[in-house]
Amino acid sequence: MSVAENRDANDDFLQFGAESIRAAIAGARDTLPPFAPYAEEADPDDEALPGVHSPHEWSGKTPPVREFIIPGWIVRGSCGLLSGQEGVGKSLIAQQMATCAAVGRKFLGLDIAHCPVIYITCEDPADELWRRQEDINKSLGISMADLDGQLLLVSLKGQIGNELAVFDQQGRLSVSARYRQIEKLALSFNAGLLFLDNAAHLFTGNENARHDVAAFLGLLERLSEAMSGAVVLLAHPNKQHAQGAKQGNEYSGSTGWSAHVRNRLFLDWAEKTEDGDFIGDDGRVLRKSKANYGKKGEEIYFRWHEWAFVRDDDLPTSTRDELREVSRANHENEAFLMCLKQRNSEKRPVSEQPASRTYAPKVFETMPEARGCTKEQLTAAMDRLFRIEAIERRFLWVDKGEGKPRFGLAEVAKRTDLVSADLPPTSPDFPLTSEEN
Repeated sequence: MSVAENRDANDDFLQFGAESIRAAIAGARDTLPPFAPYAEEADPDDEALPGVHSPHEWSGKTPPVREFIIPGWIVRGSCGLLSGQEGVGKSLIAQQMATCAAVGRKFLGLDIAHCPVIYITCEDPADELWRRQEDINKSLGISMADLDGQLLLVSLKGQIGNELAVFDQQGRLSVSARYRQIEKLALSFNAGLLFLDNAAHLFTGNENARHDVAAFLGLLERLSEAMSGAVVLLAHPNKQHAQGAKQGNEYSGSTGWSAHVRNRLFLDWAEKTEDGDFIGDDGRVLRKSKANYGKKGEEIYFRWHEWAFVRDDDLPTSTRDELREVSRANHENEAFLMCLKQRNSEKRPVSEQPASRTYAPKVFETMPEARGCTKEQLTAAMDRLFRIEAIERRFLWVDKGEGKPRFGLAEVAKRTDLVSADLPPTSPDFPLTSEEN
């Protein structure tokens, strides 16, 4: 801006003074069209409210059948939420579900619609998607060629601008370029199922504000309807869930996360199936925590096996029995060691002798650390742990009140770890039979 061509405002200010700048601004303003208020730009009275229907128009007609991706679990035309603790396998189960839909295979025993699927992650690189897909394919007995034209895997890890929408100061939502890209890809691929992993990268609003959550999930609902399919958003639970307070903590933030989706699934750890069969540390349960169009509370139990999720019923009988036996033994062993650690931390030693008043299995059976294991199960665990030299009877400490050495069961440690400040300097080692509990 200048009073003359090829000059800037600073030149005019130095040569002609401040009045020249004011005159130039006034002249520029005079060339602008008059301000038009919002009401004159777009009259709301000219636009009808969308979505209005009179029931009369449905007279004599049969309503369309409600369609599902997974009957009772994931409904078409709606957004769903899949949550679970860190490390439980949300990404794996989402990619496995995507694969099953892409090839028309049952998903952990559930019927699933055969349709093109897109899985988008903001956390895993393409190489990890590749490795995971190889393991899933092996579990299902399929090849990469079987997925051609049916499954797309997208890695947005490290990309800037993955938010799907932004909110202004008035709380109004505006869709982002990333959302437009995803929408275009989903519609052009004719995707019936779209996984978005995860909410922390895609949602920039306040997770505790119902308005922000409702607006964001409404955007995903719109995309689900446009696809005639379903969008499944992955998310983390409230941190209190990992601390044991599971009731009401399967998602983080406002109750709007549950209220504004039509189905909410939760992936959790499970040591046993509903029939009491052990699946141990590899066990998982997928729970239907909310279902507007199905029975709430249904659960599927399965295990992580060879880098994929499988149901025991889908394994060969010999493999299933072997895994269950290993899981049961590991469960009992871990319970025994947890009880032993707790007792020794309290300086209350236990014995391996059945006649002793501190016989370990008998004492441990009543402890919460036993996790329901019986005396017989803990006895079997003690025998196994002795055989593999995981526990031993040895000197533990000197009773400072009586000045006597105490012996009992303990986990096997390196010899240097056995040296204790409580050992009498004249007797660096006590015979293991010198003290009976």
